[in-house]
Amino acid sequence: MNFQKILKSIPLFSCAAASAAAEPSAPKEAEINDVIAFGGQNYLVVHKFGTFPQYEEFQRNAQIMRTSYAAMEKLSAQIKSEGDASAASALSAQLKRLQSVFSENEKAMRAGYNYVSSRQYAAMFYKSNICVPITGEEASSLKLGDGSKIEAGSIIKDSAGNLYARRSSIVGVKENMEFQRAMYLALSRRMELKKLRDSLAETTDAEKTAQIAADIANLEKSLKGDEKTLRENYGLEIGKKYLVEIEKSFLVMQISPEELEKINEEKAKLNKN
Repeated sequence: MNFQKILKSIPLFSCAAASAAAEPSAPKEAEINDVIAFGGQNYLVVHKFGTFPQYEEFQRNAQIMRTSYAAMEKLSAQIKSEGDASAASALSAQLKRLQSVFSENEKAMRAGYNYVSSRQYAAMFYKSNICVPITGEEASSLKLGDGSKIEAGSIIKDSAGNLYARRSSIVGVKENMEFQRAMYLALSRRMELKKLRDSLAETTDAEKTAQIAADIANLEKSLKGDEKTLRENYGLEIGKKYLVEIEKSFLVMQISPEELEKINEEKAKLNKN
């Protein structure tokens, strides 16, 4: 299955690989300061993304923060191991400049997203759209090659300028989590299947060959089930190209039991008033 996904790394995790049993206790569309229980942890909604470009911009900014932090850690280690005082001093000055830039960026992240680098976060998706690639001619005529209509407001462009049309939507936190998990399983199993087939081609040992062949058979069976789920539940066909657009999502911050208790106490006070 050939997916083009606009799903990028996030500070803690996305819900793509989560267990199906670990469903979030979230309303259909969470609001700021709502608490979501997921995977044995509690998370506070700190920011909402109304469009994919907003989410994408956050990801770029968060990546800058991660890269800057890694650079500071590397410099700190170099300073500790540097035997030359002059060289250590130069590194320390460089570290100070990086720390200053990091501090300014963190202020901007806090103001824009309620994001603090010392905390753990996750992105949860509320609405995602399954999109199919279209040509300029199809976009102009508002018709696909098979004659089916394209809604004018459903046409989007990816970062490379390629045209796509939204064909269906997945709405709801739980529903998107199930969709992400279904895609993750199919993609990861397909990758593992390729590795096993490569290993089979290189193996000459009879016992190992038999074991790999058995593993391939089991994995193929599981993959067929995954692809059936994607086809029947989401209309995704093997071999076709799709783009998954995350239209609405929100950022959540992991909180401790003590923080949860304090939040609940404050909400109880507000409700009394």
